[in-house]
Amino acid sequence: MGGILLIGLFFSGSIQFAEERNREVLFLFLTVVLIFVACFRAESVGKDTQYYARLFRVIANLRWQDLFSYSRQSGYEIGYVLYNKLLSVISTSGQIVTIANSLILMVLVYTVTKRECQNPIFGLYVFYTVGIYQAGFNIVSSLIAAYIVYLGLNAVRERKLLKYVSYVVIASMFHSAAIVMMILYFVYGVRINRRRVVALLTVGLVITFFLGRFVNILANFIPGKYVRYMSRS
Repeated sequence: MGGILLIGLFFSGSIQFAEERNREVLFLFLTVVLIFVACFRAESVGKDTQYYARLFRVIANLRWQDLFSYSRQSGYEIGYVLYNKLLSVISTSGQIVTIANSLILMVLVYTVTKRECQNPIFGLYVFYTVGIYQAGFNIVSSLIAAYIVYLGLNAVRERKLLKYVSYVVIASMFHSAAIVMMILYFVYGVRINRRRVVALLTVGLVITFFLGRFVNILANFIPGKYVRYMSRS
């Protein structure tokens, strides 16, 4: 029922609210509604909500001096571990990490959507209806990392390398795979032609046929957990 109401509001905002100021007010209101639902959902709502809450409780009970060793042993990004420990200073309830994660994600979504979309309400409608909002109940750390990188696109357009690097580094604190987005700075603006498309397809086919050897080579340069992902595929 709530979903139907939100969809109706999205459409009404896109069609009926012609004045810029009214659209901005409605866009903010809809974002706040989504934030409220995400922040105060029960741990049973979302496949990984309980997982993040349990992880938070584990980190909350660790000593500060043990955080780096825990990060190395568990494979969790040190930035995310420190972030959870800081939250535990505010509250030891698992709900605090749900609130903080949801708030960070939706503030990023609001900022990026407002900046990149000519019609932010329709952009928020797409965000909701294609399931990204619901995915935030499960893979929130990955989405936070993705939106931080997305927020840094202006630095790529303006050719400000150090500024973009700072966005990627912050994003990698939530999900280390974000570091691969460094390549975006160097490929941005490269023109696509037939020769380059053929070259990329050829490289892709070669990697596909020799994936096992390729994974063994990568194992020397990337964390083991990502090598396992590739091996399973």
